[in-house]
This record gives sequence, C-alpha cells and structure tokens, in this order.
Amino acid sequence: MEGIVTIILSSTVISAIITTLVNIFINRKKDMIENITKERKNWREDLRKVSLDIAKSENLKELKVAISKLKVRINAFGMIDAFVLHDSYLWEQIKRIEKCEKMSKNKLEKNKTICVNLISCLLKFDWERTKNEVKGDLYTKFVIISFCCCFLLYSIKWFIFYKYDREMMLDYVSYCEIYLFLFVASLIIIYFIENWKTFRNLKLYIFISSTVFIMILIHIVRLNFDLFWSSPIDQLIFVTPLGTIVLCMEFKIFLYRRTIKNYIMASTISVGKTKIEKKYKIFFNRYDKITFVD
Repeated sequence: MEGIVTIILSSTVISAIITTLVNIFINRKKDMIENITKERKNWREDLRKVSLDIAKSENLKELKVAISKLKVRINAFGMIDAFVLHDSYLWEQIKRIEKCEKMSKNKLEKNKTICVNLISCLLKFDWERTKNEVKGDLYTKFVIISFCCCFLLYSIKWFIFYKYDREMMLDYVSYCEIYLFLFVASLIIIYFIENWKTFRNLKLYIFISSTVFIMILIHIVRLNFDLFWSSPIDQLIFVTPLGTIVLCMEFKIFLYRRTIKNYIMASTISVGKTKIEKKYKIFFNRYDKITFVD
C-alpha cells in the first residue's frame, strides 16, 4: 500500500511539473505572438501607405521622398548583407534610385513599378510567414499533447498491470524522471525551431537540436535498456512523442523553405532578373526548373 501511495504521489508531482511547464510555455508564446502580430499589422499598413506614395510620385524628387519613408521600414542589415531576408533587393533598388540626378518619364515609371512589386512581395512574404508561425504553434501543441497522453497511458498501464513492489516503484520513478528530462529537452528543440531567423542559422539549430536529441536517446538506452524495451506497448508509448517531434520538425522545415523559395522567385522576377543567385540553391529541390547564377 505504501508503494502505491508513493507511486501515485511521484506521478502527481511529475504531472504537475509538466503541466506548469506547458502553461508557462503556451502563455508566454501566446502573449509574444499577440504583440508581434499587432506590430506586424501596423508595419504592413505603413508599408502599403509608402507603396501608394511611391506609385503616386510624379518626379524623381517625390520618389526620393517616398523612398526615404521606405528606408526606415525595412531591414537595415540589407545594406551590408546581400541576403533576401534582409530586404537586400529593396536596398539595391533604393541605391540605384538615389544615385540618379535626373530620370526620364519611362525610367521613373519603371523604377516605381519595381519598388511597388518588391514591397508587394515583402508584404506577401510576411503574411505567409505569420500564417506559418500559427501553424508552427499548432505543431508545438501536437508535441506537448503527444507527450502528456503517452505519459498518462504509461502511468495507467503501470497501475493496472504491474506489481507495486519497491523495485518496480523505483523503475517507474526513473521513467518519470527520464520522461520529464526528455520533455524539457523537446521544448528546447521546439524553441530553436521556432526562432530561425535565416537559413544559415537554421543549419546550426538543426545540428544543435539533433546532437541534443541523439545524446538523450543514448542516455536513455544506456541507463534504462530493460525498461525501454520491456514490451511492444512500452516501445510504442515511448517512441510516439519522439516521432511526433521529428514529424513536426519536418513540417516546419517544409513550410519555411516553401515560403522563402516563393519569396526569392517573386523578388527576382520583380527586379527583371531571370536567374536565381546560387547562394539560394539550398531552398530549391531538383524538381524546380530553375537556372542559377553566381
């Protein structure tokens, strides 16, 4: 009887810790998304107004005034880093316009069209990125729900089928500790995935996440080999959340690459180019009929 009480108490403590971590993670994420979404909405409205000012400009002087408004609303890193996520295409166009002392009517209209098209691409990209972040948050909930359900199922199975001697109780407590450790590590991995800024950082985050993940699995197998492979049901319960993490990571990477790829193609066409820069090749697959240039 004492063993049963100890197991129930340990299970309750672990569940309370997991629930607290989940609530903190979800509430913090929700508040952050709401604030960022509100700021992005205002930013997109400002960009639309600037785009309208550019379209209405009737001479080079008015165009440069509208361009000045645009400069404070795009990523300043694009001036020094020729990368599409830093709005480098827009900065290149701004530099071309600012170098001009005078401009013919046809050239003025052409430059206005390029600016408006690039701003349209940026607005669409930000909107798609916002939607992907919402979907990403949904995948995060899948991972959390998967962990909680599997932990609950394993606890129910334990109380129904296993004997409550001291040795089995220690195994269960050990399992709870491992599961909590794995859950926290998974939240760290999810945090890395949801804070990708550029694809260069993405490769670093994948490396870090994969390394941590493999180390956890090795640690679990080494210390708890008998528990891990005790039965097919245990294997299924234990592997399911791990599979959920891998699946969600793949979906997040797919959405990220697709959005960036479309943005690169649209921006390239907007400036009148027909070939994609080779440094963006990683966003495309072999089925995309794209010509690359250095």
